[in-house]
Amino acid sequence: MKSIVRWYLSGFYKKPKGLKKPYNPVLGETFRCIWTHPSGSKTFYIAEQVSHHPPVSAFYVSNKRDGFVISASITAKSKFYGNSTSAILDGVATLTLLPRGESYLITMPFAHCKGILLGTLSMELGGHVTIACVKTGYTTEMEFKLKSFLSRSDHTNGISGKIKLGRETLAMIDGHWDNKITFTDKRSLEEETLWEVSEEIKASRLNRYTIPLEEQNWKESEKLWLKVSEAIGREDQEAATVEKTILEEKQRENVKERSKKKVEWSAENFLHDGSVWRYRYEDFRPWDERNDIFEYELNYVIATHRALQPPLNRSTSLVSLNSSQVRGTCRVNFFQTSQEGRGAVIMISIPSHGTIFLTPSWNF
Repeated sequence: MKSIVRWYLSGFYKKPKGLKKPYNPVLGETFRCIWTHPSGSKTFYIAEQVSHHPPVSAFYVSNKRDGFVISASITAKSKFYGNSTSAILDGVATLTLLPRGESYLITMPFAHCKGILLGTLSMELGGHVTIACVKTGYTTEMEFKLKSFLSRSDHTNGISGKIKLGRETLAMIDGHWDNKITFTDKRSLEEETLWEVSEEIKASRLNRYTIPLEEQNWKESEKLWLKVSEAIGREDQEAATVEKTILEEKQRENVKERSKKKVEWSAENFLHDGSVWRYRYEDFRPWDERNDIFEYELNYVIATHRALQPPLNRSTSLVSLNSSQVRGTCRVNFFQTSQEGRGAVIMISIPSHGTIFLTPSWNF
């Protein structure tokens, strides 16, 4: 549980550079990317806006070689308080450690923006969050603390909490989520640094890869919001608002068209099981060093290529495509994140099938 909490807290320090008019995801919008790790493994991310009223985003994260999968469907809600507003992420993310067969249920803090009408515009994180593992019985309870009107500056971005086994408190957590957080053993009273944001940590952030913009379909976030992003980049908020309105009007037209034809919209990459949205191709089998070769993503399908696998009638796996299935010329690009070749990515583009990312186990 201690390692899970450290991992959970490690991503909050990277705050947005500024507060601008938000992108409102449109129904069916998708996003995918990968991160490569120094070990050579890859983490794949797939997301889709599966509902507009209410707004629900579903995502699936997989790194079979390193032994984890994360899945969630999150409903976005907002509350307005006059001079401030809160963006609430209502839902539970499930982190599954594949070799151990453990699942951790995780909730998230809300983002609170102050100074909308008066004062300095700023953002904080607030609320109570939990991390719970039914199999082990461990739970973590934490509070992201909002700075009160009269609080000192060193009270900004505070966090406190405790790790428990059943009803027994084992350790206390305290600090600032954007700086340093300490862990204190309840029995020995020994204190240690659980997480600290250092220059080394900032420099070691992983590079994120997406497929080339020209190969993305119109539903993919980068392409869908390209004109809005370009306007924001020019600091032209008026143009950004115009382009954003065009997309929103198009979505309203699509809703009317489906209603007229009595066609029900359905998500492409996720299925609703009656309570939550689940990735269509989810796979919770642990990595098999004797048989599994690499994990890959192709056309939003995350799969594992294995040395021995049952014959498939239809397959999106690159290695199973014969010459009659692949039309056109394959383009191979190499991306290298260090001089030694560690973290290299091979991107293979097949005109009739899409783009696949591979990470070799060898160095250039």
